[in-house]
Amino acid sequence: MGLFRNERGALEKPPAVATPLTDQTLDASFAWSEVFYGTDPRKGVKREHALQLSSVSKVNNLLKSVIMQAPLRAFGSDGQELAEQPNWIVRTDSIETPGGRMAAVLDDGIFYGCSALRVIPDAKGGVLQLQHIPYDNWSIKDNRVLVDDKPVDQSEIILIDWPFDGLLKVASRAIRHGLNLKEARHARGVNPLPLLLFSHVNQDTKGAGLNEEERKALIDGYKRAQAEGGSAVAYMPPGIKAEAFGQGEIDFFEAATNASTVEMGQFTNVRASMLDGTLPDVSSDTYKNAAGERSAFLVFDVPFWTRPIEEALSNDRAYGGACPRGQYVRFDFSTFYNAASPTGLPAED
Repeated sequence: MGLFRNERGALEKPPAVATPLTDQTLDASFAWSEVFYGTDPRKGVKREHALQLSSVSKVNNLLKSVIMQAPLRAFGSDGQELAEQPNWIVRTDSIETPGGRMAAVLDDGIFYGCSALRVIPDAKGGVLQLQHIPYDNWSIKDNRVLVDDKPVDQSEIILIDWPFDGLLKVASRAIRHGLNLKEARHARGVNPLPLLLFSHVNQDTKGAGLNEEERKALIDGYKRAQAEGGSAVAYMPPGIKAEAFGQGEIDFFEAATNASTVEMGQFTNVRASMLDGTLPDVSSDTYKNAAGERSAFLVFDVPFWTRPIEEALSNDRAYGGACPRGQYVRFDFSTFYNAASPTGLPAED
């Protein structure tokens, strides 16, 4: 859970930077992360670094784009949609739009596993507006919520807690390794032949071998040709042959990148087909019906993210609830099954 209780039973909020490692041992990938991203690898990764990984960005953008298109609807105790929807659902009276507010809430959930909304009451004691509170601006101390280091009443805050600790905590190692893979792949784009071996055709080089100065000139010449890019042209002296190694690693990069994409989907409960990834050793028939995959995504994947929001806004518990007793809110995904919908998702048979 994004929010959790410590050994004393007090409510706590996870830190903005995960600390998944307890020892001081660093491997090469951790050291690379520290040099290129300015983070202490023992403290995990930050949101801005995680978003540099395309699979994380894809998950983030996909969930936001789908859920932001599904408006919230308020219902009465009889299960019927209210004729007059609450003001806070459709308005914010600020620069933050309802869609932007929802995107910010989802962003918190994806990376940290919890989020907070400030309640602006109306003259009758109801809810006039809801405002997203940036993750770094609120905390929990002594079982009380603090906003900008000041305690607030529980009626002024709605806490949203997912059954997920957030990518920065549960997937910090996978994110770092994904960034390492990305850097290595880009390096191969700059230098497609990482190892070029020069050797003599005749291994008996006592009388025909190049001296040290000539060898250095040959190697430096090839280095300059590679650095220039484009179609490099070089001259090979008689009796010398060149062999390139590492050319077969392209398939490895493709497979590893796909594996990273699938892994991020597994962490966030988003199926691989929605992230342009494929699971190994699975029949291609599984992904032939694109409409079926999108339908399964809405039925099995999306509720993991929407249900905690619905419950937090509906329940009249401590630190939650924007509806009067007996009322509740749900996301409306009906347009996603409408053939005429601008989303382009075909209706199911």
